[in-house]
Amino acid sequence: MSDMTKVGEIKKFFCTNCNGNRNCKIEGYYYNLYPGNYLAWEEFYILKCQGCDFCFLMKETATEDDVQQDEVTGESYAFGVKEYFPPQSKRNIPDWVKKRQSMLEINDEMEKVFEILSEVYGALNGNLLTLALIGIRTTFDVASEFLGIDSSLSFKNKVETLKRENKLREKEEERINILVEAGNAAAHRGWKPELSHINTVMDILEEFIHREIFLPALSEERREREQDLQKRVPPRPKRAPKSSERKPSLPEKSPVSK
Repeated sequence: MSDMTKVGEIKKFFCTNCNGNRNCKIEGYYYNLYPGNYLAWEEFYILKCQGCDFCFLMKETATEDDVQQDEVTGESYAFGVKEYFPPQSKRNIPDWVKKRQSMLEINDEMEKVFEILSEVYGALNGNLLTLALIGIRTTFDVASEFLGIDSSLSFKNKVETLKRENKLREKEEERINILVEAGNAAAHRGWKPELSHINTVMDILEEFIHREIFLPALSEERREREQDLQKRVPPRPKRAPKSSERKPSLPEKSPVSK
């Protein structure tokens, strides 16, 4: 059955855009009760965040086993399973990644790096952890090629070359090797990682890309803007030369007669 009584209400929900609990207005509501002796139902909400104006869908599925009673008020309530569309982020996308994605243009040399990185976040949000881990390894591979590393080299040789070219910090070689081996295990040995494993290797990947790709590009863009600004600022006008005025000469002193 459909119940529209909740439409227009403002309640706390998890906003998938703000990534936190926010006041949300219920723009649409649908209730579906499953037939049978065992009580089970679904509730669908169309929600609009009152903080960022983002609209999203939340589905809550519950059964009679989820029903509890408040000891104080005596009211019954249920804690069902909530699903969000778009889904809740398993990992927040850093602001610098969002910024770079918004600046990418067609044929931008960095486009491939950040496109694959975006797919990794998408796989994480879809709970595709094995694919996400394989994508992390691939993102590192593409990032190293962007930095001029020969694509025909093995992962081990790529890491060694990055170290020789001072693109890895002290002890970072070991961390990158952990990232690569985790990706190899997921791709070739059927290893199924947990979210905590993914977060560990994502920390390694994000730090590497931020330092070696994003910050240098940001510095270059700032330098270009500064040079452009320097060309646009009107130069200081040249001052007209001052007319030289001769000082009046003092009359010669007449010799004093003794």
